[in-house]
Amino acid sequence: MNFLRQIIGVFLVTGVIGYAADDSCQSSDLLHEREINPKLNHMSFDFSEFGEKEAMTLVRTIRCNRNLTSLDFEGNGMGYSGAIYLARIMKENHTIQELLLSRTNIGDAGAVVFAWVLDLSHSLITLDLSGCGITSMGGIALAGALRQNRVLTNLLLHDNDVGDSGVIHIADALEGNNTLKQLDLADNNIGDIGAEHLALCLRVNKGLTHLYLAFNQIGVIGAKLLYDVVRNDNNTITTLQLESNDIGEEMESLFFNMGL
Repeated sequence: MNFLRQIIGVFLVTGVIGYAADDSCQSSDLLHEREINPKLNHMSFDFSEFGEKEAMTLVRTIRCNRNLTSLDFEGNGMGYSGAIYLARIMKENHTIQELLLSRTNIGDAGAVVFAWVLDLSHSLITLDLSGCGITSMGGIALAGALRQNRVLTNLLLHDNDVGDSGVIHIADALEGNNTLKQLDLADNNIGDIGAEHLALCLRVNKGLTHLYLAFNQIGVIGAKLLYDVVRNDNNTITTLQLESNDIGEEMESLFFNMGL
């Protein structure tokens, strides 16, 4: 996995995969008035394709709008090829703080690309990869990035299939990362094994405040491990969501009484 990330990084850095764009901030067919608005701070490509033409527009938009901090591609369907274009843009950018990519169909290959982006980013605070078809392999790649990144505070991965094997690596990475505050792993086919490793992580992690684990396959055993660590060893977690798991009424009551 690290080798694959290095190969993708070489492609992006050398421009083997890339685009050409000028530095002009003058209005054109591709760069309309809203793109050259210097006060623009949010731009949305949701429910439209994102390819080379759109990438060229976005490159010039970023160059001409120093206040642009948020990009929204929800439901875009860009896939892996679009992820490559976007990653090259992010490599040169130091202002984007929020990147919303839910339901963009980037898969594990795209997750590897954005793990590489996280390795380099000094500005990205929120990354939403919900519903992107990411499995344990993509989760492992993102875990590698979390070992290095000390900027990202919100990672949203709900409605994927990271599973226990992916969560094991994410939990291990977070033992040394106190920057991430919100981790959304709802609906990711996580069971008691994943819950156990998250509990071990929370014994030493003092940064995470919001952990979302709803709609998984966590049972009583996993829930008890999480409950014990939050009750006895962790004073940082303020939100721990476990609804729609199989934790039983007693554990549900205990979490409710704890105010989580």
